[in-house]
Amino acid sequence: MTAAKSVLNLHPDDREWFNEAFHEASLEFAPFCARVRLRRQGRTYRWMLFHGIPTFLDGGDFAGYVGCLLAGPTRSTVTGAILPRKDRSS
Repeated sequence: MTAAKSVLNLHPDDREWFNEAFHEASLEFAPFCARVRLRRQGRTYRWMLFHGIPTFLDGGDFAGYVGCLLAGPTRSTVTGAILPRKDRSS
């Protein structure tokens, strides 16, 4: 699934800020990370972590993002996936 297609399945409360944050990161060619609720086939939402790293062509032009989506049943599960092990005590 592409990031653009995934945005169509974002929870309505996450769409606006996600689009703004992604746009800002793209303008700065910066890494991008966001926790959002993504709609599944059964119309239920699941917490997901979008993580993208900017990539560049040999000439230095921005080529887009390479990234992944990590799923978790709860927001805390997704948060735990990105925290260093020593910070997972809460």
